[in-house]
Amino acid sequence: MSPAGKSTGIHPPGATGPVAVPTEAAGSEVEHTGQSRRLCEGSIYGGAPVFEEMTNHLPSEDGALDDETARFVRQFVSRARGRGAHRLPRLALLLRNASSLGTSGKEELSQLDFTPVTMAEGLCRSYHECERVFRHFARGRQSVPVDALITVARGSLESGRAAIVREVWSQLDPQGKGSVQVLDLLEMFDIRRLPDVRFGRQDVEGARRELLEGMNASLSGGPDRSNDYALEESAACRRPRPVGDPSGGGPVSAPAGRPDVRFRSTGDARSEVAGRPPAFNPDAQISIGDFEAYWTAMSSGIPQDEVFEQTLRSPLTNYQAHGKAQAERLRIHPPHGGLKPCNLRLFGTFGDGSQRVLVLRNDEGLEHLSAAAGTGDGQFWTWGPKVQGEVVRRLQADGFIGLKSVQLRPF
Repeated sequence: MSPAGKSTGIHPPGATGPVAVPTEAAGSEVEHTGQSRRLCEGSIYGGAPVFEEMTNHLPSEDGALDDETARFVRQFVSRARGRGAHRLPRLALLLRNASSLGTSGKEELSQLDFTPVTMAEGLCRSYHECERVFRHFARGRQSVPVDALITVARGSLESGRAAIVREVWSQLDPQGKGSVQVLDLLEMFDIRRLPDVRFGRQDVEGARRELLEGMNASLSGGPDRSNDYALEESAACRRPRPVGDPSGGGPVSAPAGRPDVRFRSTGDARSEVAGRPPAFNPDAQISIGDFEAYWTAMSSGIPQDEVFEQTLRSPLTNYQAHGKAQAERLRIHPPHGGLKPCNLRLFGTFGDGSQRVLVLRNDEGLEHLSAAAGTGDGQFWTWGPKVQGEVVRRLQADGFIGLKSVQLRPF
């Protein structure tokens, strides 16, 4: 027998014979396999286990799950989640478009529908893997519901996290309409306060694009990693804007600084870029279902409850602080004891020839009666003779009967 771990090269294959495994080692190996399976099949993100979710959303079938199928299913779910929460709406759209069974809103995939789309999207790596995964999800049926696949890929929310999501939504939709316009959401939900943006892992435009794409409000096409990387580099001022990219690149027809024979108009590059359609529909409505679905998918990648809560609440901090400051600024506190009257002393002449000092308590709007410029600065001697009649009328209304004229004199 050759030494352990070495080969002499002069013995035929299999000459070493079988290696005996002690009973204690075999028992520990079985125990390790069980612990490993519980760790892989369980959810470390606070939600229900992956296979428990599948049992809840898919038809039941008797029979144990073999190791190969379990590995294929774990890889399928991992690849679907690994694209990011913002890619799930597009994946759901692709699966619905590929379905040939079911009705609108309740589409189902047959095996002939399931295999091409999962292979094209990289969810399965071989036809054998597609077959095993489809059989597991079908559970004895001839089709798989698309909603069940998306629910498994999205995961579920714990009761505590679900309460946080609903509380944040109530602040975005205080009237309880069930939907929020995209522009209102972007105004209240500050993208700059997201952790990836704050710590420099992502730029603001990329985070906004992913947020709207995850809530099914984006007008952009399919994912393009090269394009996304070029836009991130351009936003960081490390390279110029890509030419001709409709989601934020440079102009196509305008030379944009390059010398040319033809005459260029002023601001042609800026006008061309500004004339392109937006990356999202500003009039689109985001429903509470889209909002909860996006943050349910996001919850799968955030293990700590504190980080999840801060990620949701922090973008609302700036809007709440600004709203509170603006409310304090616009709030009108009524003065105590009513409006403070003026205290303008005038020299009044009555019809019987008597004269006395009078006090005018209401000077509101008197500066506008003179119909002349320079009389609205609060200086009484600039009002002119046109104001005298109104002053006499107001003093008579205060009880000074028989008043004929008034004069403004220093006292």
